Amino acid sequence: MGNVETQIVHLRTEIRDEFAAVRNNMAEMKTELRGEMAALGAQVREDIAGVSRDLSGKMLEMEGRLQAQTDALRDLIVITRESNPPTS
Repeated sequence: MGNVETQIVHLRTEIRDEFAAVRNNMAEMKTELRGEMAALGAQVREDIAGVSRDLSGKMLEMEGRLQAQTDALRDLIVITRESNPPTS
């Protein structure tokens, strides 16, 4: 084999090796990204669950306040009616 042919074979080998390295690197990156995406997904689910718990607590608190205000208003209506009976 001549010098040019040897260089061509050598370059082809280098190119093939570099492409193999790029493919391996991309496969590793893909694996890493999948792991990071899974971790982010878990964190987002955890955050959503926390927000849901907070909102549930606030809704229960508001329900209690509303019930107390409704009861107070009902009591006030009864007191008002008792102190000012209808004149019919």
